[in-house]
Amino acid sequence: MKQQQQRIERIRKWLIVFLLLTTISAFGVAIASIYEYITLLDMPATASTEEIPAETRQLLGQISIGAFMPRLLFFLITAVVFLIWTYRLFDGATSVLKDDSLNNPGWVVSFFIIPFMNFFLPLLSFLDLSKKQSVQRFGHKERKKSALVISWWVFFLFSLLVSMTTGFFVTEDATVGMLRNDALSTSISEFTLTIAGILAVLVVNMLTRQQEAIIEEEST
Repeated sequence: MKQQQQRIERIRKWLIVFLLLTTISAFGVAIASIYEYITLLDMPATASTEEIPAETRQLLGQISIGAFMPRLLFFLITAVVFLIWTYRLFDGATSVLKDDSLNNPGWVVSFFIIPFMNFFLPLLSFLDLSKKQSVQRFGHKERKKSALVISWWVFFLFSLLVSMTTGFFVTEDATVGMLRNDALSTSISEFTLTIAGILAVLVVNMLTRQQEAIIEEEST
């Protein structure tokens, strides 16, 4: 049991590092998108992208690539580490709580991958885990911790949904107005992801510490 928890703790530390890197890089993309939006405000919304000065196009392109590529890389790595942490957390909870109704670790990981179901099943799984760990330790559900999990998921899901609209209206005959709207949507999505990242750090620490506390209490 102790060795299992030590593995979860090691993964938690790495996950926190990558969550912070993703959060910082998402904030950088948000700032870059706002800069693009402000830069394009001086031009008519109906102007074509070809009318944007070459120097401005080049600068905006470099800023976008320089900000987005690290964010994408950190996000992908964080996603993998997060799923590993999730699997081991639920696997540990299965041993600690001895509750047959707890979701199988493999299923919880798959909930993040299955289309449409990944909008709500991961949230329900983490809420169920938080509730059962709280009941195991204190004998009752902790509403503040449930609210934290819900807040994290709402911000993350909102960011994901908004990001799906970015670039949707930008066509080959795009106008400056379209680019401005796209930059604004990106900034909203990335700012929301920044908040979600901060909340994710709190959720990861909370759920891991909950499980560690239960193990320590049972071993004493």
